[in-house]
Formats: sequence, C-alpha cells, structure tokens
Amino acid sequence: MSAGDILARSGLRVGQRLATVDADDVADRLTHYPWIAASRLNVSPAGRVTISVQERVPHAALPYRDAYLLLDPTGVALAVVRSTPSVPVIRVDGVALPWIRIGDRVPSAPTLDALRVLGAVPEEEIARGLRLRVDRAGSVTLTTADGITVLLGQPRGLPARIASLPQVLSAIRHQRLGVQYVDLRFTGSVILKLGAAPAGGGVRH
Repeated sequence: MSAGDILARSGLRVGQRLATVDADDVADRLTHYPWIAASRLNVSPAGRVTISVQERVPHAALPYRDAYLLLDPTGVALAVVRSTPSVPVIRVDGVALPWIRIGDRVPSAPTLDALRVLGAVPEEEIARGLRLRVDRAGSVTLTTADGITVLLGQPRGLPARIASLPQVLSAIRHQRLGVQYVDLRFTGSVILKLGAAPAGGGVRH
C-alpha cells in the first residue's frame, strides 16, 4: 500500500487540527481494510502524526467459483482474482464455499490446516512454485513446480516429517531420478517410488 492509500483510508486530512484526531478511530478505520492486519498512530510532541501499519500479504490461493481467492497465512480472504496467482494454489476436496466476505477468515478447517502445512514448507520450494491438495480424509499432497509429487499425510506431526524435504528434492534433481512420488507420511522414513523401478520396487531410506 502507498502512503497515499493509507492516508485516504485513515480519514485524516492534511492540516487537520490535532485536537480532533482520534487515534482509536483511525486504527479502527484502517483495520477494517482487509489488507491491513494492525495499525498504530503516533503523535510526536512537535505535532507530527505517524501512521504505522502491518500489511497482510497473500500466502496462498483457493479456487473459488471461476477465479481464485487470495488468502493470508491465517486464512483471511484478501481479494478475488481472475488470473493465475503467483502464490501456491490449495485445493481442498469436498470444500465448496458458497460465498465469502473479503476480510473474513475462510470458514473451512481443512483449508486452515492446509495453510499451516504450507507454513512448514521450505521457502525455496514455495518460491519455485507448488500446489497443495487436501483430500477428504485430511491427508496432504504437495506437487512441486517440476512435477515431483510428495505425500505428506496428516498435518499432525508434519514439521518433523517435512524437515528432510529439501535434501530429498535436491538429491532427486541432482541425480535426475524418475520418481512417481516421495512418501513422507511416516516419521523417520523417506520412501521414493521410482518411475522405472521393477515391480514392487520402492526405495526406502
């Protein structure tokens, strides 16, 4: 957001008398805007008014009707966009939002779980681009930009299981392995299902 946008939404006017400035009212006006998570107004002894805001940033996108719903990390709906977003797309089986008010948190527990899972994914993989899918049982599958499918399982205990993901993906790419999927559903276990492996041949580490 630009300084001009913030000033316009604050309700303040250049040249306004300080005695008429209500800091709580300004903060309330600003936080009603979906892209602002928190705001603070400070008036210095010299009479300078400073507005500080904490902006929400898009973290993921959820297919919504014929478009995408941009979500922040906590599930607050920021905007509906028609073009394919640059943030990861989350698909949640069995969830169809009939409507959503921009600025509200999406009323979908599986979607909120998926956002928490995304928070555990290494930043470098998010930057490359990826997709996340949650099935009806709550099990999560991640697909990287270069087509590697990773079975992550249930969100519970995921941070410990996903810790090895960067090393596993790096090895697959470095060795140019043809992998059907990587299975990280079980703590302490990494299973690679090779595309060209003999029948019954998974590789376990």
